[in-house]
Parts: sequence; C-alpha cells; structure tokens
Amino acid sequence: MREESSPGLRLPRTFTSLRHPNYRLYFLGQLGSLIGFWMQHAAQSWLICELSGSKAMLGIAGLVANAPIPLLSIVGGHLADRYPKRRILGPAVAGGGAIALWGPGPGARPSVRSGPRCWEPGSAH
Repeated sequence: MREESSPGLRLPRTFTSLRHPNYRLYFLGQLGSLIGFWMQHAAQSWLICELSGSKAMLGIAGLVANAPIPLLSIVGGHLADRYPKRRILGPAVAGGGAIALWGPGPGARPSVRSGPRCWEPGSAH
C-alpha cells in the first residue's frame, strides 16, 4: 500500500522517510537527545581542562566514561532478547535522563577555580 504525499511537499529521495509522522517524531527526538549529549560532553571536557589543566586527565576521564560500555552491552543485549522492549526502554531512558541532570551537580558550585588550560602551550602535565 503506497502512501500518497501532499502535492505541495516534494522531498528529494533522501528525505522520503520524513513523510511518516512517527519517523519524524523519532528523528526530532534523537536530534534533540544527541545535541544535548554533545553539549554535556563538551561542557564536561571543558570543566576537566579548567580544573586540572592536564591533557592526561582529559584522556583518563574519557576512558573512565567509556570503560563500562563493553560489559553493559552484553548485559543489555541479554535483557533486550529476554524482555519486551517497551518495558526496558522506559527505565533506561529515565536513568539516562537522571544521570544527565545529576552530572553537572557536583561541578557547578561556586568554589570551582580555574587552573592552567590544557590547550595552552607549555601546559602538558
């Protein structure tokens, strides 16, 4: 069954999937989520640079942030195979949102002081 498009809206072949309302909602949700993630990542990296002034600390923070992914991927795959997706996605999205909201808490206090910036020449630690 072919869905008719409105005569005024001619999309290139690349964007034909955007004719479907559910996909448009999914796309816009993902776009907002990724932009928020990128902003959070940039802010956290900047804060680490400001507080430590060390390129090594920035690398260690990235390693620590991504280290649980291999283990949690295995557990997540097992849960996804075993339980209904809607039952898993709700708590997973809520948990991710809670972590994103809690994340700035500890570093957003007035006592944060800037050290040497890790992108300045001669600041390698």
